[in-house]
Amino acid sequence: MSNGVSSLQYGQVKYSGGPQAGIDEAVLLNADGYSRWFNYTEFNGNTKPLFEYTPGAMSNNPAPTASINPYRNFADGLPESYDYYEWIANSAFAKDRGIFRAGATNSRRYELQFPMPGGNPLLRFQYAVMATWSPGDSTLTGDPSVWDPGDFPEDANIDEPFFVATSTVASTLYNDGVGKNGGNFTADIEVFDWQGGSTGGNGVVNEIELMTVEGDFIPGGMVMLSQSELGTAASPGTVNSSVFQVEIADCSPVTSGVNEFWVVVESAGVNSDSYDQGMGTEFPSGATRAAFYRGAVFVDDKVPAEANTPPEINIIEDDLVGPGFYKDPVTVDDPPTTYNCIYTDPDVGQTHTVTWWIIQDGLPPTPADIVSMPVDWSTWVLGDYDIWVEVDDGFDATLGGPFDITLDPSPDGTWSDPVNIGGQARMPRAVQNESGELVLVYHKEDEGIWFSYNAGSQWEPAALAYTCDPEPNPGYLAIQSGNSDHLVYVSYRGRGGDENSDSNDDRQALRWNGPTGSWDYTYLWGATEQFTLLLPDDDGSFTEAYCWTTPGDFGSSLRLANRAFWGETNHDPGLLPVLEGFSIHTSNNACAVRNATHHGVAYRVWQDSKDWARFIRISKTDILTHDEFTIYQGQFGEIVDSVALCIDGSGVLHAAWRVVDSNSDQRIDYSRSTDGGAIWSAPVTAYQGEENYHTVLENYVGIVTDSQNRIFITYSQNPYLWMVKSSDGVDWSEPQSPYTAQLPLGWHWTQPYPVMTDDDILHLFFITKNEQWQFGAIIEVTWWD
Repeated sequence: MSNGVSSLQYGQVKYSGGPQAGIDEAVLLNADGYSRWFNYTEFNGNTKPLFEYTPGAMSNNPAPTASINPYRNFADGLPESYDYYEWIANSAFAKDRGIFRAGATNSRRYELQFPMPGGNPLLRFQYAVMATWSPGDSTLTGDPSVWDPGDFPEDANIDEPFFVATSTVASTLYNDGVGKNGGNFTADIEVFDWQGGSTGGNGVVNEIELMTVEGDFIPGGMVMLSQSELGTAASPGTVNSSVFQVEIADCSPVTSGVNEFWVVVESAGVNSDSYDQGMGTEFPSGATRAAFYRGAVFVDDKVPAEANTPPEINIIEDDLVGPGFYKDPVTVDDPPTTYNCIYTDPDVGQTHTVTWWIIQDGLPPTPADIVSMPVDWSTWVLGDYDIWVEVDDGFDATLGGPFDITLDPSPDGTWSDPVNIGGQARMPRAVQNESGELVLVYHKEDEGIWFSYNAGSQWEPAALAYTCDPEPNPGYLAIQSGNSDHLVYVSYRGRGGDENSDSNDDRQALRWNGPTGSWDYTYLWGATEQFTLLLPDDDGSFTEAYCWTTPGDFGSSLRLANRAFWGETNHDPGLLPVLEGFSIHTSNNACAVRNATHHGVAYRVWQDSKDWARFIRISKTDILTHDEFTIYQGQFGEIVDSVALCIDGSGVLHAAWRVVDSNSDQRIDYSRSTDGGAIWSAPVTAYQGEENYHTVLENYVGIVTDSQNRIFITYSQNPYLWMVKSSDGVDWSEPQSPYTAQLPLGWHWTQPYPVMTDDDILHLFFITKNEQWQFGAIIEVTWWD
């Protein structure tokens, strides 16, 4: 053991005699290997001396700083100066498992190189004697009076590989001293392991977790090979070893002559994950048991005949940012960007060609995707892209990339002009179905439910979906796409065409299956309720959640009901789960979500003299079951309403709601749940409004996410519509409005309902009102991209 300040990338372990060697470092020139066991810096404790670092009685360096140290193997029959590889490779000796019997004497010759400060040797050293053993039984094999290797169990041998040898003669490394270097490092690495060989018979590959090859000429300084990669490179060695052929291309030796490298072989054995011996002593935390080998490879001082050095790509840059950088993300309103490839090639006089690819994220480059630079990103669809570049010197091509680019919308947002879709109406609700059509439904007083749809180019003329007469107020439309093609479901409160429907509070449902079909009607059930939410399942059934109000009683409860298939007899809502004990405010607007794993409803309740934002998670098997969770518990004096809910592509639930405190200060709060609604994050204020409850944040709060899981919250603040957005739910943008031109006196925009379509375009449906037509309005749409 000696001092050591040079370190490997692997674990930052330190060793003696490296490139940063100090004046007090000794080196063992004929080491059989290196070990991390019992070094001073990691095993120095004060418990059981036998199992931790203890200074040797004849040493004069009490605290050596190297954390891996060289060793020589001792075994019965191993001569003092014999090459260990030649001895252990002989099956006659290997079968003895390296046994060192009690009472035996064995010697090895050590060639130590001591430092020479001032021309005089500095004889400072430390040593340790290491052994592995386990109690045996001399009667198991042979003569009971003689201890044989077979008298001991498998774990009498050390768990990690006990020896590593290499041959690097096939390497083609070179450095001519005037700027050209390269070549491949090729090594046959033979790993000896008792458990993988004659002792355990598990196969050496199965006893190796990871092999690391490290050297300053290797790209990145090191390569790591997993057990599966080693399995494809393995060939038989001796009874206790396997040979792994490792080839590392594009190396860059800094000098010719002998270059040092290291091989680290991590054990996959039962005790491999720690140096802990179970004795309560000190040991390196987080380290895996490993064998360390220090080798040398020859680097030629001449370039091999016919050798060519491929170009090296240093970086790409663009003219919007400046040298050495490229801009990411970019936005659709950025000017065209010119990308340049900066490369070097030591071979002078060659002609180079540069080829570019821009492809969707994660796909390999193909010639069909070749594009020219500059790039006008405004013509591309929003999303993530990879930029690849290839530089060819006529002999070899170097491929660089992928360079990641994210194309985002304009940071300020570009809103279209409003489009008038359907005349006087209220309660706009929209959804994108499986066919990609954007379907809008709304109510016209004294007429019924109307609809229009957009298949990608324009809105079709509005038409009557179903005649109904929900006097005196139209009631709580809910819309949801179905599980295939054009399918869309709509539910509403009011009087319908069924003979059972004789109340304005009865539940009705409609179903649409595309442009060539009409709307189907079915009667659901009678109920005096506040809201309804339609959640179609993959089997064609659907679930509703609604408020049941007992006549003459302010109290109300949330009820769940299910229809097995369209048009069949309903379940009795009174027999299904009922959540009692709270009152749902009449101003409440609830939301629902569903995907393959989640059915859920968010709503506002009054309980314990406070407003709450709650979430119900619905599970549907043969019957409906539910779990109830709290999103936000309002404070005394706060009004909590307009709870909005959505679910993103990763299954994360997002909720937003309006809060008005006792001082009439208003805000929109946001929370999320990553576990299906059970636990919600602490609320974050997405928007802080002004004082004026009747004109600020009126009507509905909406929330949607795009394909990048970015979050958008919409709301109305008299007289305009507004939006805030966030990429993480923590930091929110300043509000932006799609349209703030002067409105006629008394007019305002309200009831915003957002829909994010598959192409990441935000569609915002809303109505305009004035003092004369409080319930007669114009449905309009705009979008932000």
